[in-house]
Amino acid sequence: MSNGRILDFALTPVKLRIREKQLQVYDEDALRDSIPVEDVGCVLLAHSHMTFSLAVIRELMEANVPIVFCDERSVPAGMCLPFYGHHAGAERARLQVQALADRVLMKKLWKQIVKNKIRNQCRLLQELFQTDAGLKELYAAVKSGDSDNREGAAAKKYWAKLFEGTGFRRDYNGADKINAALNYGYSLLRAIVARGIVSVGLVPSLGVCHHNKYNGFALADDLIEPFRPIVDCCVYGLLGDDALDEGLTPEVKCRIIRQITAKYRVDGELLNVFEATLKSAESLVWIFKGESEEIAFPAQLPFEPVDVDNVPIIKPVESKGKTIPKTPPF
Repeated sequence: MSNGRILDFALTPVKLRIREKQLQVYDEDALRDSIPVEDVGCVLLAHSHMTFSLAVIRELMEANVPIVFCDERSVPAGMCLPFYGHHAGAERARLQVQALADRVLMKKLWKQIVKNKIRNQCRLLQELFQTDAGLKELYAAVKSGDSDNREGAAAKKYWAKLFEGTGFRRDYNGADKINAALNYGYSLLRAIVARGIVSVGLVPSLGVCHHNKYNGFALADDLIEPFRPIVDCCVYGLLGDDALDEGLTPEVKCRIIRQITAKYRVDGELLNVFEATLKSAESLVWIFKGESEEIAFPAQLPFEPVDVDNVPIIKPVESKGKTIPKTPPF
């Protein structure tokens, strides 16, 4: 999982084939690329005329690689995951079901999730604008189960400051340039989190807080929350240097993918988002076993990727009268 390449097929009607554990990409019958399946983190299928066989799907499922299906706007619309991703999956699923019946525990876990999410939103605002916009007070007062909806209160302050002056309103189905970029990034992040959940033997449809009979990835929607500011930071930078003017272009998608798959310094280690979210999912197993009480979220969520020499690759640039972090070109 550490390599985790995200493959987005949107521009040409490619053909995908499997040969000797390699995902082969053909363009007009010419071999364009060959990637070890073990190096693939996620596959996005976007072009309406691309072709692939059952063998491709089977091989990706056996390697625990999520397949994300996109709509006509190239925005992820659905996802496919394997049934079994861990040798002890049945035992861990039983533990998960038993733990979910403990509403006190679920409320404690949701408090941790919300508190970490608001804290990371607060830190991003402080890095960008040298103000917390009132979020620090909110995350310090999150109650069990977030009974007074501090998450919602924080969201209003957060979006108003992050995209100040744009008239932005968060819309999960929004087609405007900011929402489209956010939704694309979140969908990739959701697939990565879901992969980690399946990898440790948990059931992604059984959530801590999110409960919807039509949602097969409720637990992923729980664990994704503290990691969302990584995408938010990237989209803010894209907006600041006018990269979103043409909408969700290949360049925009590549820069979002680069932000998500980059290495970060997390609690003294160099990790990518695949590895960091896997740690969070694994920690839930120990909680469900009664051997821990805390979800393993990064103590300080990083926003600046580092290259192989541990040198920051995001450089501040001047745009529209303010300094913003710029994500590197893909």
